[in-house]
Amino acid sequence: YQCLGRLLALNGHLAEALGYLNEALQREDDTQTRQWRGYVLGRLHRYEEALADYLELRHLCDPQIEVNIGRMLLALRRFDEAEDVLVVVADPSAEQLLSAIPRYREFDMIAEDVRSIRYLFGGTCVLGTKGEEALRITDEKYQLLDFPYIAFTVHRFLALAQQFRWSF
Repeated sequence: YQCLGRLLALNGHLAEALGYLNEALQREDDTQTRQWRGYVLGRLHRYEEALADYLELRHLCDPQIEVNIGRMLLALRRFDEAEDVLVVVADPSAEQLLSAIPRYREFDMIAEDVRSIRYLFGGTCVLGTKGEEALRITDEKYQLLDFPYIAFTVHRFLALAQQFRWSF
């Protein structure tokens, strides 16, 4: 059951994978199976349940489990707790998540699309205004820009400011 669940999860059949992983855990409480179920639950946006699975495995003192706990806490918008977990983990993934916490805090919701991932972990920024609602990175009215484009935009803006004698 565990192997079938893992294969299904790796091929994107998450709901079906969860059924097999649950069946495997009913037969034997195995750490690998619980870790895979946490992964699947996280991918299904069932973050509280995934967090519970990862917390059950905390006694293993595995840095990857701690990173996954941090990920679930970030998904639940429990930023301070996530920071407390990740700051003590000696793992590049933890460092990357820690550096992204200010950007996680900035948005109401972060999707799992490429634009969101590039914003959280890459060299990009969002051009737009928040308005009354909290910013959603998947909102089409916002433009995601790389640093070379930002530099070009600022250069162009300064040229216009000089040409039209704008002052601020």
